[in-house]
This record gives sequence, C-alpha cells and structure tokens, in this order.
Amino acid sequence: MSDDNSQFDEFFSEIMADHTPRSEAVACVETPIQFIPDQNEAAVEELVASPPKTVEKPKGKYQAIPADQKTVIDGSPCVSTVYPAGYVQLLWPNARFRNACSLYLDQVEALEKFFQGPGYAEWKAKAVAAGLKTRSKG
Repeated sequence: MSDDNSQFDEFFSEIMADHTPRSEAVACVETPIQFIPDQNEAAVEELVASPPKTVEKPKGKYQAIPADQKTVIDGSPCVSTVYPAGYVQLLWPNARFRNACSLYLDQVEALEKFFQGPGYAEWKAKAVAAGLKTRSKG
C-alpha cells in the first residue's frame, strides 16, 4: 500500500512540476443598467392592453380508451378486459396495490400450455417452497 502511495506522490509531483499557475487577473468592467423610459413604458402598456393568453393543457402521454371500445369478458377469476389494440388486461382486485398484467394471444396460449404441461406441478412446488402463499384476508 505504501508503495502505491509513493508512486502516486511521484506521479503527482511530475504533473505539478509541469504546471505553472496563472497569475494574470481578469479585468471585469461593470456597466450600469440604463433605464430607457420610452421602450419600457411601451412594453408595459402593450402587455396591459393585450388580452390574456389562454394556456392549453398539455395532452397526456396516454389517452383514455372509451368504454365502448373495451370488452369485458366474464368467466375468469379476475376482471378480464379486451382492448382494441388486441391484448387482454387481467386485473385481480387488491386494496393495497394494482395487481394486473396485459397479455396478447400468443402469451395467453403460452400460459395455457404451461399450466396444462408437466412442468407446472414442479414449478408450483418450487414457488411454494420459495415462499408463495395464499393471500391473507384482512
């Protein structure tokens, strides 16, 4: 460690030996602010005489999709809504946080194959062993 420190000190002294500090002072000229009454008064009168500009609200990044373009599908353990872009949103009611996901048809079919496949039971056992549990009521 001390060898590293001595190498650093040597390196730093080489750098500082090549550096000559500047002693020139920068001259600063202060100019007083000049008030030109004709221009300032005209600008104020123009602002007072002009009607107030209406500020439009900026459009949000996302727009709400009208209810008549969404289709709610019954028969699942969650609220399933199909949107016009071609995906389904699955929303499980939860008072503490939003518990939802959005899936396209190929993703729904992949889940279907997974839940019906032989690997699902092993996956579920590993998830339960890792701490997956039934939500508590209350």
